[in-house]
Amino acid sequence: MKRKRRLEFFAFYDTETIAAHLGRMAEKGWALSEINQYFWTYTQIPPEKRTYGIAFFPGASQFDPKPTAQQTEYMEYCEEARWHYVTQWHQMQIFYTTAENPTPLETDEGLKLEVIRRAMKKSFLPGTWALLVLFLIQFFFQRNTWDSPLEVLADGTSQMGMLSSLMISLLCIVQLVSYFRWYRKSRAATEAGGPCQRAGIALSRISLLTLVCVCWFLLCQFYFMAGQSLLAISLLIFLLFLVMFWLLFQLQKLLKKRGSSREMNLFLTILASILLTVGITAAIFAAVASGAFSPKKEAEIYTRTLSDGQVYSIELEQDTLPLTAADLADIPAGAPYSSSCRRSSSFLASVTECSQLCFDPALDVPELEYEVYDLRISALADWALPAQMEYILERRNRYHTPESTYAPVSFADGIQAWQLYDDDEPQPSFVWAKDSRIIRIHISGAQISQSQWEQAADILFDS
Repeated sequence: MKRKRRLEFFAFYDTETIAAHLGRMAEKGWALSEINQYFWTYTQIPPEKRTYGIAFFPGASQFDPKPTAQQTEYMEYCEEARWHYVTQWHQMQIFYTTAENPTPLETDEGLKLEVIRRAMKKSFLPGTWALLVLFLIQFFFQRNTWDSPLEVLADGTSQMGMLSSLMISLLCIVQLVSYFRWYRKSRAATEAGGPCQRAGIALSRISLLTLVCVCWFLLCQFYFMAGQSLLAISLLIFLLFLVMFWLLFQLQKLLKKRGSSREMNLFLTILASILLTVGITAAIFAAVASGAFSPKKEAEIYTRTLSDGQVYSIELEQDTLPLTAADLADIPAGAPYSSSCRRSSSFLASVTECSQLCFDPALDVPELEYEVYDLRISALADWALPAQMEYILERRNRYHTPESTYAPVSFADGIQAWQLYDDDEPQPSFVWAKDSRIIRIHISGAQISQSQWEQAADILFDS
């Protein structure tokens, strides 16, 4: 017998729209056989005209091993009236009939509305409110952990988490507003002697659009983050939690088949979800801490003896940098430089963060720290450039005196340039901008002439 699963986005309370949809599916030769939160299973049948009806039992639960005595009695009554039981979705019971003029399952629309309200209050509303609060907290937490404006644009992982949290929060808000709006209209209609209202397909379309937008955004981020260790971590977390949800669903089904009580099923499912969440989180942190997701880099060990005879060793990174100290000055052979280069990317921007630090204080050699930002949307520079300089000054003035400022300076080749000043003292730190590339650079440990600064700018803008 052929079966298929479909991703459906129907409001739990919109019984009329659900019944009409199932009727159309039966006419196409597909009969509903099982429901979970989103994926509905259909079995192929000879096309026939069916009328579907829906009843609610607020006292029922998805953790019940079998229908309650009240549900069983109601099913027997429905069977006598030629309404055949199909499946259960939380407190919702679905029936169908092929009779021409069937007896309605519900004759009191006001009572039907009250039963739906009680079912929503018990199952879907608490979960939706909890999900909204959870993802709003996550959204603002991620927002408060953001660093500089340009790093925000280039941080694909934070963008993925923040946008997903925002979209899910908005979807929860839409679902809550839609339900309360439907309930208000339905109550007015039933008090006037009419039927409950239909929510229609607007909510389904909004839910589907939200899912499409989130998937599109994630795919874009995965494309631009290709090759980054953070991408591997993000994909692993996503897959592990998908597996966790599948395991919890299978556990719930197994406990129901074995006849476990509602309380036992609920307790074991919650316990398993806590243990799996803690286990997955601990495994991810352990893997990150062990460097399992970090690319292997070339390094050498530098050992130095202090004046008190103490010996210490440090690992010197040997990343390839677009601009090095040797491009600006003569460097003693064997100078213990640690050269680090980190790259991250999103669909808005990419950043290359580089540093070249010398671990021998006796050597008077230049040390470099710079970040090269490439904006994929050049119009973002009008906001990001002043915001980045304001951010740098705010951070610097929080811990340093005298007060720091940026002042524009003349530069060659159409490059906009600003130099950092502590009061009237110029510092070896610049912000450069040209087209959609923005560079912040700081060089210390050597006197750098104007021509050397321009040479450094040429190298970085051409790299």
